[in-house]
Amino acid sequence: MDSHCLGYFHSSSSSFNNNNNNNINNNNTNASSTTMHRNPTGPIIHEFDPYFNLRATEYLYQHGAKKFFQWFDYLVWYPLGRPVGTTIYPGMQFSAVFIKQYIVGDSMSLNDVCCYIPAWFGVLATFFTGMLAYECSLPVISDHEHEQPFGSILDTIAPLSWLHRKITGMGLTIMETVLGTDLGLRHTSVLPKCNGWIDVSSPAVEIALFTGMIMSIVPAHLMRSMGGGYDNEAVAVFAMVLTFYLWTRSLRGGMYVDSGFTWVWGAVTGVAYFNVSATSLNYDVMVHVMHMHMHMLCASTSPFAD
Repeated sequence: MDSHCLGYFHSSSSSFNNNNNNNINNNNTNASSTTMHRNPTGPIIHEFDPYFNLRATEYLYQHGAKKFFQWFDYLVWYPLGRPVGTTIYPGMQFSAVFIKQYIVGDSMSLNDVCCYIPAWFGVLATFFTGMLAYECSLPVISDHEHEQPFGSILDTIAPLSWLHRKITGMGLTIMETVLGTDLGLRHTSVLPKCNGWIDVSSPAVEIALFTGMIMSIVPAHLMRSMGGGYDNEAVAVFAMVLTFYLWTRSLRGGMYVDSGFTWVWGAVTGVAYFNVSATSLNYDVMVHVMHMHMHMLCASTSPFAD
């Protein structure tokens, strides 16, 4: 090879290596600041199904509900096409259009609303999971003048309630012997019907906060609440948890429960379940779970058995 060519090659290689080193140094220097900046293209939809859901949402937003349910898309499933409006669960699309029209308005584009929906509804799902835990930690029998809103759901099942009280009393006795205190956990019922049951006073608020914290870091929940993951599960998880909470709330027991108002919670539960059936194909699973819960309540020695 000619010496001029070798010299040119050497100088070009040196220049290329220097440029690469400079780029690497610049990238390392600016890495932290780069990751903190917003994507220059703005919020984006990712994965295949979310793109289809975005297209269906745009059609609903532009043409209205009537044309949406009559929409036959010739551009998909070629050459057959697809009646989109009658073959999907449109709850998420209607939720996005409602948020766009009546909440955010012109301050956000429809694309941005669809990108943020998984994160928004993920927060709501976490909150109502905590509320579900709060409702389940309240006592079945309560007296606002004597008893604090503490207790255990295990007291609703006769064999488990007896075993639970025995183990709880033994554990608190050992704690008092070793530590010299029960840390304020011992709670003795003063109601005549309870016959001095000893139970652990479980603060319902703390239980709800801890449950919400666990829900917020569950990998499966994180996967379905990422921005841009505009899929049915983003709304369906919230709808399911909300329905379970309202169902449990409608069954709240106690001595001072207004039985004339419980039907309102039951009606709201039905509306929430309609939302589940409009967003997820797993709506039938919820019916089976609530049926099992109802049969367990009827079979146990609880106020519901009366």
